[in-house]
Amino acid sequence: MTARSISSALILALVLAPGAAGCVGCATGLYEGVLTEQAGDLVMVPEGGGRVERVKWPPGYGVHKDGETSVIADIFGSVKAREGDFVHLEGGELEDGLWGACGTFEVGATPAT
Repeated sequence: MTARSISSALILALVLAPGAAGCVGCATGLYEGVLTEQAGDLVMVPEGGGRVERVKWPPGYGVHKDGETSVIADIFGSVKAREGDFVHLEGGELEDGLWGACGTFEVGATPAT
């Protein structure tokens, strides 16, 4: 293998590596529940009760106040979800009681019972 082909292979690996790491770095679980205010934070409470999960929101998202209501907003201040909304949140459990959200999340109707 020539020095030029080795350099080309290294450059290709560096270009592809961030995309590949992104695919592996995000868990593929799904957590569904109602956003509920708890001690100034929004936590997820599963439909019908169960274990409450604190959420580590994806980069660019966070808990803010909109009047008296806690909301999830992006870095531009656009509200994505409100306290009381039922959300579907992709990610995975980082530690006991902490859900690591990654990617986007959806606000939707509660599942049919």
